[in-house]
Amino acid sequence: MAILGGTKTLLVAALLVAAIVTDLRTRRVPNRLLLAAFGFFLVIGVALDGVSGLWPMVAALTAGVVCAMPLYLIRAVGAGDVKLIFVISLLTPWDILMTSVVASLAWGALLGVSKALFSKQGLMLVSNLKGILQGRAPAQATMVQIPFTVALFFGFLTATSLHSGGWTWL
Repeated sequence: MAILGGTKTLLVAALLVAAIVTDLRTRRVPNRLLLAAFGFFLVIGVALDGVSGLWPMVAALTAGVVCAMPLYLIRAVGAGDVKLIFVISLLTPWDILMTSVVASLAWGALLGVSKALFSKQGLMLVSNLKGILQGRAPAQATMVQIPFTVALFFGFLTATSLHSGGWTWL
């Protein structure tokens, strides 16, 4: 079981918070932010773990592709969210990354249902779920959408907590 170090946890959490802020403001995760973070995380990863740390980065990046691409293909997440998952994979071991993505899906569902109920769209949600179970895709305009960056942040916190037995930065 891999444990994510405190420095790496803080850096990934900081990137996720920056992504949340921009996502809430613009409904996008800017490529400039992701590209800068990718380069920075690559340098930090090598500085902390040495060149031998590149293989775990490749393993985590592969896990990120395996997790994120199907979500993108079914339009559960946007391209910015997929790129964000790729970037955080550089400092996150593959097992914590996989747990983060799964936990993010649970958080996303919880946040989506909460938003639907608070915005009085509960009946539309039930109707969409019924249609999905009957094999019909709901119209995109009727879908309750949340910024997945928020769910990804909560998923990351959940995963680091589960894998370390507590918050690594406290």
